[in-house]
Amino acid sequence: MPMSIKIANKVICVSNSTKNDIVINYPKFTPKLITIYEAPTILSRLKITNLSKDPFILFVGTLEPRKNLERLLAAFKLLISNYDGTLKLNLVGGKGWGKVNIANLIIDMGLINNVNVLGYVRDEELFDLYSNALFTAMPSLYEGFGLPILESYSCGTPVLTSNNSSMLEIGGSAAHFVDPYSINSIKDGLEKLIYDVDYLNALKLNTYFESSKYSWEKAADETFMCLMSSD
Repeated sequence: MPMSIKIANKVICVSNSTKNDIVINYPKFTPKLITIYEAPTILSRLKITNLSKDPFILFVGTLEPRKNLERLLAAFKLLISNYDGTLKLNLVGGKGWGKVNIANLIIDMGLINNVNVLGYVRDEELFDLYSNALFTAMPSLYEGFGLPILESYSCGTPVLTSNNSSMLEIGGSAAHFVDPYSINSIKDGLEKLIYDVDYLNALKLNTYFESSKYSWEKAADETFMCLMSSD
């Protein structure tokens, strides 16, 4: 990384949070840094015929330690222990780095009837999962950008996410923020979004405003201008 930054004319950072991380570690390269935001993927609409009718919370991301799934599952278990009805947690994403055995965690926590591990899904399926979820849960320990936040917003679905790194920056006015290191904080956040319908609907109203701030056309224009101004 230091060599790549050294030889580059410009360094594009996907968030101010990422930019600040580079500044902290490589301060002498600060003049080269520029933030250009990513944008939500355009997800196709195709109705999933076998989508569960039960209300569900959605997680989207690679299954790795940074995603904080063990604490999310523990918080979800606390939530459903007092929940009157059926509530599901759908996990979407392929296996990432690290030793995260989701199947064993689900069994050990007694959540086999409440958590579905869907693995990789097509964009068409992902659109319907986002659109039909109560909200998306993304209490990661760290994100450089957090693309699922904007994908969720583009489908009109608010997000529970962490109060650190880029998530605080990208989440904006359509997210409920929690301490990712606290199971109780995550649980309280889940409860807030489940039981406070007015609050959840207020966040929903802000999803389109937040997603409209970002586009790949804007990112392309800013990247072009960055290249044109490079030494």
